[in-house]
Amino acid sequence: MLEYRTYRSSEELYKYLPESDIKFFNEYNLLNGMSWSSEKYVYFCCFDNNKIVGVLSFREDGCIEMTFPEYGFRRWLSYVSVNNKYRNRGIASHLIEYMFQYCKKKKYDKILISEFTPQGWCRIKRVIERLSDKYGVNTFITEYLERK
Repeated sequence: MLEYRTYRSSEELYKYLPESDIKFFNEYNLLNGMSWSSEKYVYFCCFDNNKIVGVLSFREDGCIEMTFPEYGFRRWLSYVSVNNKYRNRGIASHLIEYMFQYCKKKKYDKILISEFTPQGWCRIKRVIERLSDKYGVNTFITEYLERK
């Protein structure tokens, strides 16, 4: 049975990574991404039998203005990833919805959507658009995604 949890620290997540999943997280460079300034991130996770099978990383307050000064805000969806064996079950959609619920609760009115692979962007674009409207949180994408 799938279970969803939220964490404020990447260190909390490491204890749930069995050896078999380390390869999955390394493949997508998720461990490195979770190691820097993790106190500014919120991690929305999906577990199956206490094993992480999906994770969304949301940067609440960071240095985005240095990377994308034209956007003028500091919150962004950093990444969403679901283990291949668990895809097409709506896990990414649930994680994205939990992020939008969190943003609404915190009164965040706009967030930046990070860059995704072309496959990933095709899968989540409509979900993000639908949930952005539902929760009243404006989303902006980088020029890189606009070209895809």
